Amino acid sequence: MSGLFVFMSLTSSESSLLTASQWADIQALLQINPIDLPWTQLNQAWLQDVRFADSTHSLVRLDTNCGFFYLKWPRVAIKQQPFWQGIQAWFGYRLAESYPFQFDWVKRLEPYTPFKLAEIVRSVSVSDLHQQAYVLTREMHGNSQPPKQFSAPALALIAKHFAGLQSLSSPNWGQSFLKSHQAQVWSTHTFKFIENLDLPQDLVKAAVAQAAAYPPVEFVPVMLDFRWDQLQWLADLPFGMVDMDAWVMAPASLNLAMLELLFDAKQAAHWQSLFVQELQQQGRSAEMLFTELSAWRKVFRLILFKLNWLGADNLQAWLSAPCYFDKA
Repeated sequence: MSGLFVFMSLTSSESSLLTASQWADIQALLQINPIDLPWTQLNQAWLQDVRFADSTHSLVRLDTNCGFFYLKWPRVAIKQQPFWQGIQAWFGYRLAESYPFQFDWVKRLEPYTPFKLAEIVRSVSVSDLHQQAYVLTREMHGNSQPPKQFSAPALALIAKHFAGLQSLSSPNWGQSFLKSHQAQVWSTHTFKFIENLDLPQDLVKAAVAQAAAYPPVEFVPVMLDFRWDQLQWLADLPFGMVDMDAWVMAPASLNLAMLELLFDAKQAAHWQSLFVQELQQQGRSAEMLFTELSAWRKVFRLILFKLNWLGADNLQAWLSAPCYFDKA
């Protein structure tokens, strides 16, 4: 496999065309051996513009004789970002060491979600042999721009996805199915974690006291950095998920706490009805999930704020966000 570069012209406001020399530098940086790549000819490569100031990865789109691919690798030191610092302390999750687990996540999630999941071609974690981690995936159709209003079919697909995650419930929690902890230590560990965060201690104590009365006993897959733009959209419908970072096993009520902060009132009511129906079809009750959310909502909102999830900077406004899911 030669990695031959065929030059063509491109004008794009969202990416810059790489020269053969620049692509060679990236290969050297990531210690990529061309023989490990699935193509024999690289036509073009574009370095995608960074969408957010705290974006985690550098991203290159590759046009090859075997189709289009995306290559990504950590852009900045993870220790500089509150989100990755936080989930390492909370779940023991280390991004640069997590890439090989992404194959396992795709395999486990695929039977239970209506969404197409990333086709991971190669993933490498930091090791004695590799100084840089990276992931190579095949391009998926669609875009990451959600519609301004969600249709009933879109909400139905989102409900089916989150209900499907309940089918993977486990008595263990942690950074993966393989690296996990027993349910008995979840509350103690999470309370210690939140107590060490830079938060008003009166709020922390009240939140912990409320959550302590309802320790979770089941854990499901949770994508800790889930947002609507983590989905691929086609014709205003959610179609797939290309990012398999930040998946952990955590209480299902954490999924609900995050969705509650993403939906508006109308969306939340419609989605909740569809979600409950999906659980009923599985023979599951939603009542315990929403009771658990009521107990843990304040803890989760405080933690999500400190993780800088959604970029919130006003704690009082964040904690005062509507509580849509109080009743099943």
